Amino acid sequence: MSNNVTVRTTCRLCGGAHLEVALSLGNVPLGDNFIQAKDLSQSQTAYPVTMMLCLDCGQVQLSNMVDPGEIYTNYVYKTSVSHGLVAHFEHYADVVMARFNLTGFVVEIGSNEGSMLRYFKHHGWRVMGVDPALDIAHQATNSGIGTLPEYFTVDIGRSIRRVNGAAQLIVANNVLANIDDLDDIAAGVKALLAPDGLFVFETSYLLDVVEKGLIDTIFSEHVSYFSVAPLRRFFQRHGLELIDAERTTPKGGSLRCTVQLQGGPRKVSVNVDVLANVEGAYGLDQLGIYHKLERQLAGLKYDLWPIIQYAKEKRQTIAAWGASDGGTSMLYYFRLGPHLTCLIDDNPAKIGTFSPGYHLPVLPSSILETAPPDVIILLAWRYADEIIKAHPEYKGKWVLPLPEVKVMP
Repeated sequence: MSNNVTVRTTCRLCGGAHLEVALSLGNVPLGDNFIQAKDLSQSQTAYPVTMMLCLDCGQVQLSNMVDPGEIYTNYVYKTSVSHGLVAHFEHYADVVMARFNLTGFVVEIGSNEGSMLRYFKHHGWRVMGVDPALDIAHQATNSGIGTLPEYFTVDIGRSIRRVNGAAQLIVANNVLANIDDLDDIAAGVKALLAPDGLFVFETSYLLDVVEKGLIDTIFSEHVSYFSVAPLRRFFQRHGLELIDAERTTPKGGSLRCTVQLQGGPRKVSVNVDVLANVEGAYGLDQLGIYHKLERQLAGLKYDLWPIIQYAKEKRQTIAAWGASDGGTSMLYYFRLGPHLTCLIDDNPAKIGTFSPGYHLPVLPSSILETAPPDVIILLAWRYADEIIKAHPEYKGKWVLPLPEVKVMP
């Protein structure tokens, strides 16, 4: 095992030690670790991606935690490159402000380039971001969104409160799943939150991952896969109260949770019980449902292979669309890498780089006009309609690997 990996033997939410393997995807390099040509001679470590089920509380998490410094010191992902995400955050902010009649001071954990905070600032809030990606944090600060280049901890929460006062709102989007020490996060939220304040976060929802086979949400950076029932017990243990839980659309299916201090002024929504009961009926706390997911993913691999084999027999070229961490998971699980000529992506930060492990060149979509491949596998399958519509000149075959394998001529 690499020195950069810590093996977790207890549950991140309840501390229990009764963990069983739910699903293994094998060894996969860090999904967003795209490299420059000058670094192609350097090897990239592939880490075990193994999902564990806590038999005590139903939490699902990875057994291995890669050193966060390996992931975030030179982190390049920006919110604005994800289609529709900035607009989603603006609508999300509108909903929170209107529903809870809040205003004042907002802190975002994992604020990235500050897209959501910028919207709050536009509406008169005092804002502060906390994000360990050094370059992105500095860029956000220089753009007017003050951002601490730090990991959020209880000490950071206390420090922010001493200098700026309590936060009426703390938000965290697509970040809690990436953090090992969730006890420290909860303690930091409790220390920073005003008596009538709220902690609102959005994260990939385990129920959607399992129902839809969202393999592109399973990778080393995501060490936790959340559901309502374990989260409710976790917050209770920390003197906090989960008062609402809603299903939302980003990332193929997400969960938005609203938390207040224990005994806070707002009533608990019936949504919490409703979703917890749905999870129980579906069997999210039972190993059997993950064995079913394993068979589902194996079936997708089985359905995809004849398409690859036919193209190779016909000496056709095959590319994939989507240079992302989720795309890397799909490339490795489906073993597509050796059969591809390139990845296609219009993210300027990725064009000209090479993919983790397989070292496939990342080329812009203009290749569809100059040297179109015969087959394109849409790793960015959620945006298939928009991508296909934007490139009517392409006459090859589009292949969707999820939620079921489908060929589109």
